[in-house]
Amino acid sequence: MGKNREFCALILAAGKGTRMKSDMAKVLHVLEGKPLLHYSLKVAREAGATKIVVVVGHQSDKVQEAFPDPDLIFVEQMPQLGTGHAVMQARAALADYQGLTVILCGDVPLLKPETIRSLIHHHQETQACVTVLTTEPPGPHAYGRIVKNARGDVLKIVE
Repeated sequence: MGKNREFCALILAAGKGTRMKSDMAKVLHVLEGKPLLHYSLKVAREAGATKIVVVVGHQSDKVQEAFPDPDLIFVEQMPQLGTGHAVMQARAALADYQGLTVILCGDVPLLKPETIRSLIHHHQETQACVTVLTTEPPGPHAYGRIVKNARGDVLKIVE
């Protein structure tokens, strides 16, 4: 029998989406008829999340109205002071949770459940303190990015 693959999904959905040149909350922008956040919630559930905490901020009321699921736990990040600060806002919601937490972005619609399960497997097999899923897109300066050293250790997050 394999290791426990249950996890809590902590979905970061507080951003303004200024690069989108819109006042609408980034996670409410529609792709294929559904808000971006829909896809992050769906992939978290399909990957096996047993608890889902969503960090909201910009237009938090509209984001919560768009997703009235009673199983979702919403926490607010006001003001929005970056990714690390967003994660810290979930401390109280996760205080009683003893398992693995996977942090996802609410504006990444193409992530697959298999990728999350593979990430969890790798994390457990390597017994790492933290495991970060990264990619190397062309022209990375248009995106937030993770700066790593030659060994792959995370040095910093640039937003």
